[in-house]
Amino acid sequence: MSLMAAARYADTYRAAIAGSPVVDWAHYDTAYTERYLGLPSEHPDAYTLGSVLSYIQGFPNDAPCLMISHGGQDENVHFSHTSALLQRLGSLGKPYEFFVSTFVQLSRN
Repeated sequence: MSLMAAARYADTYRAAIAGSPVVDWAHYDTAYTERYLGLPSEHPDAYTLGSVLSYIQGFPNDAPCLMISHGGQDENVHFSHTSALLQRLGSLGKPYEFFVSTFVQLSRN
């Protein structure tokens, strides 16, 4: 949520911290996601509009105002989400800070 706010409303939110962010709802837990967004094949716009990857251009180009972390043992959000975010930020020259929390384990229990 913090990434979405910073990307879409950069004049209001000057910094964001995100831990193990979900950046592509089509690749997250379907039981949770489809309850709110419906099926990706039936509501592709909902998935596009709900993805921070659609708003990467909105992040500032100056000093890093994004801190992104990912739990090294996170069983809920796969690292592919963070990887996609970092790749897109890098390809657009958007600055960020990143670290892996090697001992953090998130689960649904």
